[in-house]
Amino acid sequence: MKICPTCKKQYDSTVNICPEDNEILEENLAALVGKTLDGQYLIEKLLGQGGMGAVFLARHTMLGDQVAIKVMPSGISKSSDYQRRFLREAKTARQFSHANVVAVHDLRTTQDGMFYMVLEYVNGHTLNDELKKRRKFLPKEAVDILNPIGDALTMAHSLGIIHRDLKPDNIMIGKAKDGSMLVKLLDLGIAKVKSVDVTALTVTGQILGTPHYMSPEQWNGDEIDGRADIYSLGIILYELVAGVRPFSGKTIQKLAYEHSVTTAPLLCKIVGSVSEEFSKVVEKALEKEPDKRPNGCQELFAELKNALKYEVYSNEDLLQCETLVTSKPIGTVGFSGNNTTQENQVTLIAKTENTHAESKQVAEKTFGSIATLV
Repeated sequence: MKICPTCKKQYDSTVNICPEDNEILEENLAALVGKTLDGQYLIEKLLGQGGMGAVFLARHTMLGDQVAIKVMPSGISKSSDYQRRFLREAKTARQFSHANVVAVHDLRTTQDGMFYMVLEYVNGHTLNDELKKRRKFLPKEAVDILNPIGDALTMAHSLGIIHRDLKPDNIMIGKAKDGSMLVKLLDLGIAKVKSVDVTALTVTGQILGTPHYMSPEQWNGDEIDGRADIYSLGIILYELVAGVRPFSGKTIQKLAYEHSVTTAPLLCKIVGSVSEEFSKVVEKALEKEPDKRPNGCQELFAELKNALKYEVYSNEDLLQCETLVTSKPIGTVGFSGNNTTQENQVTLIAKTENTHAESKQVAEKTFGSIATLV
């Protein structure tokens, strides 16, 4: 079924234009609620929807297990690139099993050609949701949250898998059965895997990632390794502790310049209570040259934990650390939203001119000035 975004009338999937107001019809994925896919998965609730698809809470009709179902709209399903990306996400997640990575159970296609992925359901919320609520975190909290992600990335990097799109929206926080905090990594859709052919999705001059969290080498379109993920972790650490990102350019060109050239202010200059020792470790993760960053997540978190010795917390601060996990269920939402903003995952396509004089030299050296959001 399709739906008109203006009048909300529903039409058969063969209709493309609303006869009432000439609007292009959109896939009405919410209509899947209450239906059973392939006789196995009863769709119970829509958890979230965006331009890349929708995620539902579902239940296995025979086993009773709760799962998350990630659905690709039929329009996108016809794109071979998106099909490969969907398949890559599933294959990459299946390539290594880790307690801190959302598991992929199955990948299927319905009789009418709709692709869907069966995922582990995490009853929790994204780190971005927690950040919006909390505004900022103590250094100890930030390290406690991201350390499990570092463990997962250590294993991934050892297998030649680079995530390339680390951001708060791709990190889930929930509760384990014993009540402890559970942290899970999402969305391996653009992960770089040495063992598979990725040329169709990653070519010279085409850069994948989320602009605010991309490493300089990603902006440049250079060959990357696990240290690109180290940089992204550094950005997230900075944002969690400071409550703001180190780079906040309002245009793609400005962000490219900042990530390639500008040195972020030390955390202790932004948050006076943060030690210089901790700030220096985060600064090291944000080095422009990969060789100057920590050589792996184990090294990064060893240095962070050592630096925590210099942090001073009040009893109130420590109580705040203990009550980090909240109970609001949001589910595993691992797709980009509809809004075409720099917050969303984008493809940046290289061109040859620049409109910002201050970043002209760097932008021309890296990828040019015009970036198309898709």
